Amino acid sequence: MNDILREKMKNDYGYTDHILDVLEEINSTMTLVWDVKNGIGPDVSDGTRDSHIENITKPIITLGESYADRREMEYKIIEARINEINSKVNLD
Repeated sequence: MNDILREKMKNDYGYTDHILDVLEEINSTMTLVWDVKNGIGPDVSDGTRDSHIENITKPIITLGESYADRREMEYKIIEARINEINSKVNLD
């Protein structure tokens, strides 16, 4: 499968073996990180005291509150935003 994919990338995009080797090295060593706080939208995570992301993280860190309790309080709003974002993703 890797060989077929490499040939397709060479033919379709003009990639060289060197470029494909570099991409393979990057893919084998990288860790993807989703920045929920900034990636979900400012109405959910605008950095203010009243944002839903702040409400689910700060009390846990600063006050030692339960993550499960805080998550339950903010879950529906955050889940609605994630579902909205996912519905706009083009997988083609």
